[in-house]
Amino acid sequence: MNAVPWSRRIYSVAGNLVARALFRVGIDDCTNGFRAVRTKLFLDMPLSERGFPIIVEELYRAKKFGAKIAAVPSTLSARTGDQRPTAFGYTLPVLRSYLKYALRAAAVPLGPRETFKYCIASHVVEHVPDLVSWLREVSEILEVGGILSLVIPDRRYTFDFLRRTSGIADVVDAYVRKQHKPGPRQIFDHFSNFANIDGLNRLALGERQLNPQDPPSKALVAAEDAQRTGNYIDTHCWVFTSDTFIDLLADMAALDLLDFEIYRFFPTVPDDGEFHASLRKLPEMGPRLKRHAIAGSLWEARYQNRLLT
Repeated sequence: MNAVPWSRRIYSVAGNLVARALFRVGIDDCTNGFRAVRTKLFLDMPLSERGFPIIVEELYRAKKFGAKIAAVPSTLSARTGDQRPTAFGYTLPVLRSYLKYALRAAAVPLGPRETFKYCIASHVVEHVPDLVSWLREVSEILEVGGILSLVIPDRRYTFDFLRRTSGIADVVDAYVRKQHKPGPRQIFDHFSNFANIDGLNRLALGERQLNPQDPPSKALVAAEDAQRTGNYIDTHCWVFTSDTFIDLLADMAALDLLDFEIYRFFPTVPDDGEFHASLRKLPEMGPRLKRHAIAGSLWEARYQNRLLT
């Protein structure tokens, strides 16, 4: 450090002593904001901080993803008189956020991440706020050729009956925002269109006789409360039928937002109200080859869906 005030120097030295002990990533300065991060890794990170703590959150995410981390020596210098003064301050919320991510990093094991052959998620995928990032996180823990087996409720036989199915614009919006909690739109749509319905009797009832369980005003209160307090309100963030799920995967693949092909597909059985999709992790390959591999599996899934429904 060069001509740095003693107060800031003490914070920096003490903070990095704690950070090095907790992060254990082999670098001395864990709070240096001058970094180079691979674009794909950076885009995959579900970053949530908006101030200086994002520096420490980024390092935590990199460790969690098993990234290689190295340091280039640098010198911290005080700004000269003709430069704008720093806007950074060691406030209590900043220090609390720094410590939060350091403690989380301490729980991440060192060395290569263990990978698995199978991952099973029954009635899970419809709840995750950011579909793209969740699938990528699952891909990170699967070996090449590993299977993600999904059991997914079909909108036509659940309380989602009155809702529109999710589209690629919804997926992209959540992905770009790095949404780690259900957003106001997802919360409002879930509660304002919640149908009190027995899925097995839906065909006998008819769509026109169904009404939302609660008034829209109640859904608005829930959405506003979540936005104001940051509370996590569990919802069905995504709404599918067996047809639209395949179409959505096709749209994601066209944008290079998918690392899986469909391995097995079992369409919705009316008496069951859900469909099954087994996704297989693809090896590293160019975008064109990946899209071609996924397209073939989508064609087969569409054939099975039409054959059995």
